Amino acid sequence: MCALRRRPFRPAFPALPALPALPALPALLLALPALLLAVAACSSRPPIDESSYIQTIAAARAAKDADFKNTGESPVPENRRAEFLPLAYFPIDPAYSVPAILKPSNDRTTIQMPTSVGAEREMRRVGTLEFSLKGQRLKLSAFVEVGAPNVDHLFVPFTDLTSGAET
Repeated sequence: MCALRRRPFRPAFPALPALPALPALPALLLALPALLLAVAACSSRPPIDESSYIQTIAAARAAKDADFKNTGESPVPENRRAEFLPLAYFPIDPAYSVPAILKPSNDRTTIQMPTSVGAEREMRRVGTLEFSLKGQRLKLSAFVEVGAPNVDHLFVPFTDLTSGAET
């Protein structure tokens, strides 16, 4: 098992409603930055400290809000940005900063995934992220865009019990 280097994760797609729901994990969305950061690049560095984790997530959220406010590709319609931005987030909980192991897949099947702006992207499953969260062993499928030169930017769709209501 290796520690993961941490850097902000910026999801490019919405969660897919057809995926099975994970058990009561309303804050799993908060864990994604910690789970996905540099999964393909293992490091012997120790995990980041709690205050650094909180600062990293807060900075990633602020950057996402700024991108959504100032870009033409924002999933938030321009005439509604003042109403929705900044986005409402769950409190940052360092308990969701957990290491994961990427178990590679040999499956080369590609699928078309819808994006938040209505376009579709061709994606390929590269493996499964395996981790423990609050004593429960969990797995999430990880995808990469077809044609990507490497797997350092993963997309990990999921739903939880708050999907369709809060997240």
